Amino acid sequence: TILATGHDFSEATIITPRTCKNCGETEGEALATVVKIGDECKEEGYSFIVSDIYFTTQVLEDHGDETYRSPIDFYCVIELSFTNLANEIFEQGYSNRASQMSFFFDEYTYQGESWTLGPGDDIIALETQNLYILFTIPEQIEKEESKSIIATFAIDDVLYATIIREGDGNLPKGVFETEKVEDSEPEATSQTDGDEDYIYITRPAEQCAELELTQEDLDKGEWYTAATLNEDGSATYKLTAKEHEEYKRSYIENADQLFRKMTFWQYYPINKIEHNDDFTEFNIYLMSDYIGWSRLLESVYLDRAKYYAPIIQQEVPDKIVVNYYTSSGELLDLE
Repeated sequence: TILATGHDFSEATIITPRTCKNCGETEGEALATVVKIGDECKEEGYSFIVSDIYFTTQVLEDHGDETYRSPIDFYCVIELSFTNLANEIFEQGYSNRASQMSFFFDEYTYQGESWTLGPGDDIIALETQNLYILFTIPEQIEKEESKSIIATFAIDDVLYATIIREGDGNLPKGVFETEKVEDSEPEATSQTDGDEDYIYITRPAEQCAELELTQEDLDKGEWYTAATLNEDGSATYKLTAKEHEEYKRSYIENADQLFRKMTFWQYYPINKIEHNDDFTEFNIYLMSDYIGWSRLLESVYLDRAKYYAPIIQQEVPDKIVVNYYTSSGELLDLE
């Protein structure tokens, strides 16, 4: 006898509808329309065919028909061939009619861009009604065949998803995440304003200049209650305690995601990157017994410490400590 347990539905993902964990019954639809090579998609304002999906290092840039190969960049490309475009054709270069371009692999998420250029133009020579969705990714991803890859894109706000590689069948982590995480950085103080306790974070003038911040930019922000560009060039952000905690969490998560991506970068033999709570000490674990070009990345660690210090109300450190460990666990003496 099998006892009835009732339904226990998981949330829908971009490729699967709500699914009962007990019996497998589904309910509703996936968050995106799932497509593959050869599929035709029709909407009121357009129709297209998914022409091709491939990995490449080759793009055409300012050299006519000559192929330019970037020594670092590696791409996954989704090619869409439009058979009908109502309203206006896609703008030359980048188009705001294409959006929500994300590439999901393991625990990593990479954002994409759209290219649509006519024959004779720079970058990629395309047919006049083709659109290329490009994701710049580590080349190592193509070789890890056991792990699945899923990508999304939207045309006129209609979301599509494609399973580029099924791998072992386990979905990448990002497929289950619906909230967009901001990669934000910035002296923080706590004040009471009426019935609400607020945190005030001041981004130094130097950082504001680097980012070319304007008051108009600050007025568009979503991770704080309000922000003001001061006369000395600094910017002051007003946050609730909840917003402040979310801001710190988001910053740390995005920094850690960056460090994980760095372990995929070519030419840098890095296996793992660890840091303390305030980003003032880093442990770099190498893939070999020599450091190679890895020391060229130390400015990245310094930036993480510089921007994080104001968030936790501490002075920006004059220097940070970076320790390098060989593949055998030996601490390198770089003095």
